[in-house]
Amino acid sequence: MIKFCVSKIKAQEKHKKVILHSIELDYLPEILFSLSKVEELYSYLPLKTISKNIKKLQTLRLLYLFDTKITDIPDEIFELKNLKTLSFDGGVNIKKIPDKITNLKKIYNIEFSITSISSVPENISELENLRMLQLFATNLTEIPSPIFLCSELRRLSIYGTKIFLQKEDIEKLSFIENIVIYKSQICEKVNLSSYEHIKIIPEPSL
Repeated sequence: MIKFCVSKIKAQEKHKKVILHSIELDYLPEILFSLSKVEELYSYLPLKTISKNIKKLQTLRLLYLFDTKITDIPDEIFELKNLKTLSFDGGVNIKKIPDKITNLKKIYNIEFSITSISSVPENISELENLRMLQLFATNLTEIPSPIFLCSELRRLSIYGTKIFLQKEDIEKLSFIENIVIYKSQICEKVNLSSYEHIKIIPEPSL
């Protein structure tokens, strides 16, 4: 694992995990893209842009971006053929998940949480290896219809959205092992004891 400091950034072939934080940068340092073996990249930088050179990180399996300031996700991210986890944990300017996300054939876990997205791509069901979809604290108001076609999905996190689950929604999502949601987002007429795949989590205190 390597934690970069501005004054000491340099390519180190042996490192597979890179964590970027406590740096006064709003972009990914170019030297990063010379790391040919990095498999996990965690950025806690207030990114305003993502270099097209990110596509050079072809060994990357996990990309975690915290509280980014970007508006559009660059196409080059969807050229990372070995990526299994793509996480945007915060990014209120992100309003759309690009259709090109289906280029990530090995993707297992997708997270667009605490963002402004209000839909998912119609073709998301093409991701045969997708098992986890985390969309909590987004602008979703209903279960996007493409999710009903994601038969291999095993975990769906939708708490903190404006989604209000009805009985018919729950039954159509019975193939999902865990639907993580607040109790207030479920119709009162639903008998929760009948649905083991619904996982209620505590709501934050006001």
